[in-house]
Amino acid sequence: MADKQYEQARFLFETMHLLRQRLMPKQSAPSFTDERGKIVELTMSQLNALCVIRTKGQVTIKSLASILQVSSPSASTMVDRLVEMGLLSREHSREDRREVLVQVMPKGQEAMAQVEDAVLVSFVELLNEMGPEWAEQWCAVTGRIREILDAEMSTPAPAPSVTQ
Repeated sequence: MADKQYEQARFLFETMHLLRQRLMPKQSAPSFTDERGKIVELTMSQLNALCVIRTKGQVTIKSLASILQVSSPSASTMVDRLVEMGLLSREHSREDRREVLVQVMPKGQEAMAQVEDAVLVSFVELLNEMGPEWAEQWCAVTGRIREILDAEMSTPAPAPSVTQ
């Protein structure tokens, strides 16, 4: 049984990779002129960070690092770059000056809207190719996956056990 699940997992992994390639083609990555006049293109990591921050509204660099599963210095470097591009703003928390709060600027909202539009168009094309019955089934399966993930996100992680 474990072998079958492993093969199913491999199939899903490979299919998700193909889906990502279809939905996020290179040409859909937004490019901007940064504050120095240089044209830059957003990376997938930067898009992911923007998406997280846009969803949360405002986050600390520490919480962003945790969500993205990167170190705080890595998250800080990514935020610095996005601030330079004018996509994010950062400010110290009024409650705790050690905390740095990050939020999406209007230019960042535009970037996310551009990416979202390109992805939605790709999804519509794929759903049309699938046909209504398969599209309904896919949405049902994806809905169940979302329920599991939402429940996982709302359940606090167990405290690590301490051995002496």
